[in-house]
Amino acid sequence: MKLNEVLAKITSDSGRVMAKKSGITERTLLNQISNQRMPLDNLIKVAETYGYSPIRALIDIGAIDEAWTHVPDIDAAIRLADDEQLTDELLRRIQAAPNPMWEEPVGDLEAKRRAKKSNKPRTDVSSDGYDPLKHAGYSGPDEDAMRGYGEEDDDHIP
Repeated sequence: MKLNEVLAKITSDSGRVMAKKSGITERTLLNQISNQRMPLDNLIKVAETYGYSPIRALIDIGAIDEAWTHVPDIDAAIRLADDEQLTDELLRRIQAAPNPMWEEPVGDLEAKRRAKKSNKPRTDVSSDGYDPLKHAGYSGPDEDAMRGYGEEDDDHIP
């Protein structure tokens, strides 16, 4: 789009009025309009003065591609969001994909996270007396039973 077309979208004011409102010297702005060449910072000033999106003005003039309007800067968007917007988004996500984790008290979740982070092997013995660590090194057949030894022969020396 040409400069005069972009300015016409922004305002119907004359060049003199635009210059006065935007703080650009009248002679400079009128020369830029007549030459159809305006520095982007002046275009942005004019757009902001009239409440027109500076991004839209830059897209209209062809300085940036419209694709940038669809690629949000997530970090900036999060910083701009107020507390209510952030909590609304969190609630929307919770309702969209229910997770049993959201139903548990926070204290219980913290205990579970601590347990997961622990790299120590379990040393507890199951209720039937079986100690998994005692027999962890061997998973083959019971050789004593194969040799015919019974429980009464547990203390034998082969």
